[in-house]
This record gives sequence, C-alpha cells and structure tokens, in this order.
Amino acid sequence: MAFVVLKTNNGGINGVKRTILINDPEGLPYEFDTYEEAKKIADLFQKNTTHNSVYTIKEIKEIG
Repeated sequence: MAFVVLKTNNGGINGVKRTILINDPEGLPYEFDTYEEAKKIADLFQKNTTHNSVYTIKEIKEIG
C-alpha cells in the first residue's frame, strides 16, 4: 500500500479548480509507505501555502 499527496488549487488559472500530484525533484510522484508519512508532508505544505491550495492524501491501490 502506498500514499501520495495531491495539491488542489482553488480557482487557479481562469478560475478553474485543478488537482495535481506532488512530484520529487526528478519529476516522479512522491510515494509514501504510510499514511502518517504522507500526512506530515501534506501538513508541512499546507502550512506554507500562499495561494489557498489544499493538500490531501490518497491511497494508491494495486490493480489486479
């Protein structure tokens, strides 16, 4: 089981709400082994946002 952090811009470009996956410096999605690890990063990003973005955590489930 893995978790990712999503960033939602409230009314960003042209007033359109957009959700994006948070990536590492190499452009790959940050994946966390536990919800708690992902929550720490989401909380850190949330505290430092200047554009009213909202950070949420989603579980990645394997298909098959």
